[in-house]
Amino acid sequence: MKKYIIIVCFFCALISSAQDSHFSQFNISKLNLNPALTGFQENDFQGGIHRRSQWNSVADPFKTIAFSFYAKDYFLNQSIGLGFVNDNSGDSNFKTSGLNISLSQVIIKNNTSTLYFGGLIGAFQRTCEISSLIFIEDEGFIDESIFFLDLAIGGLFTKKLNNITTLETGLAAYHINNPNQSFSITSSLPTPIKYNMHFISKHIFTKNINLESSLFLSKQSSFQEFVYGIDFQYNIYHESYNNIKLSLGVYNRYNDAIIPKIGFEVSDFSVNMSYDINISDLTIATNNYGGLEFSVFYSWDLKSKESKKEFICPKYL
Repeated sequence: MKKYIIIVCFFCALISSAQDSHFSQFNISKLNLNPALTGFQENDFQGGIHRRSQWNSVADPFKTIAFSFYAKDYFLNQSIGLGFVNDNSGDSNFKTSGLNISLSQVIIKNNTSTLYFGGLIGAFQRTCEISSLIFIEDEGFIDESIFFLDLAIGGLFTKKLNNITTLETGLAAYHINNPNQSFSITSSLPTPIKYNMHFISKHIFTKNINLESSLFLSKQSSFQEFVYGIDFQYNIYHESYNNIKLSLGVYNRYNDAIIPKIGFEVSDFSVNMSYDINISDLTIATNNYGGLEFSVFYSWDLKSKESKKEFICPKYL
């Protein structure tokens, strides 16, 4: 059913879309966080799915789904990543679909520190069913579909302070080519550069209990996002499985949402679920409802772990 929407609101939607789709589980969504995180995993390969649905109580929900695949140290310490994302929002069925290809390279590595550099190129298609909207005045549009390329770069540094504490920090810049996302024939809409910074501290309390604290800051034009939180992890060792890990955490998106999170990891499978509890001025409309998000990842090695074990030759050989 067609809805009457003021033209200003429509263009505000276009501008806000330039702020990108995002996930509350930012430290899991590696291609959205920093291309240098490509291949940043223990296993040779990793694949997964990430799904988010938001604002069900306000309007047609904003739905985002992403698929990703990573190959670690695929060639000469270079890792490669592939990601597909589809974002759908609003009454106009505003869609963004794209494919990202990323590469990362180990620049410096020693016993305690590692420096990574990564780059990303994405190809995106953006569509909007303008015919489903009614404007107060006639507007000029080229088409209901546009195509653009997107570029990003990033750096990542990890430091092992001792046997129990590890630090990770990264800085990335997205849309460095300022791609045009306008449907209008009379004006352009260059995408502002988005800067991401994150910091993660991992601390081993005991053999079974780990603590991970995270901080994420994103800035794109006048839009800013600040998320911080903590995860408690409990490891269960079992003969039938390599490891079972349970996690419970809570995050806060400043002036926007409280985000409880729960997850578990069994052998090479990991599952995480979170929910945004809205605490912003929009609570009048949302009644504190926000966004449900889950992610499922599977990691594996090219060879079995047994075949990767190193054997020390006897001295007499």
